[in-house]
Amino acid sequence: MINLVVKMGLKHELYHVKNLQDAVKYIRASPQRKKTFKQTMKDATVESQRFLCGETPTRWNSTFEFLRSAYDVKDTFLEYSNQDPMFQKTVGRVPSHLDFEMIKNMMEFLEKFKKKTEKVSCSTKPIFHTYTREILDIEQHLRKHETNPYFMFMVPDMKDKYDKYWGDYDTISDYVFFATLLDPQ
Repeated sequence: MINLVVKMGLKHELYHVKNLQDAVKYIRASPQRKKTFKQTMKDATVESQRFLCGETPTRWNSTFEFLRSAYDVKDTFLEYSNQDPMFQKTVGRVPSHLDFEMIKNMMEFLEKFKKKTEKVSCSTKPIFHTYTREILDIEQHLRKHETNPYFMFMVPDMKDKYDKYWGDYDTISDYVFFATLLDPQ
């Protein structure tokens, strides 16, 4: 369910993310471009164990990993554009520091969802008390970012999807809280 909430927010076409997606697709489309980009990373002394990873459209966490891998090598894009004259012509615009500032904010926003998904999904035993806490924490996270200018266009849709599955904090059944109290863990 957390995945559906995040996917709802990522449906919005984000200019900075789209620009980065185009740049990465261009680089990953050719073995020669990949090789040149890796060499540019090495020359620019970018110390990252990651290389540009692709996205899987059906998995939002692949978008998170994509953003993180691109952010780790952000300084390489401008250098690469100097070495490949077709890069800027094909992509339209080289990802800038402003783009990466937005990407950083997006990663910080999505990181909470990634951690909550992992925490809820990785247990092999019943975890209702933990699950309830994590779900309520997600609502709090969404409320906190409702007024953030970076996310105010996507959070309302995410909040609507959240409310569809779990309801507003004020309208959650008392049985949920009672079950959490009675949980022996």
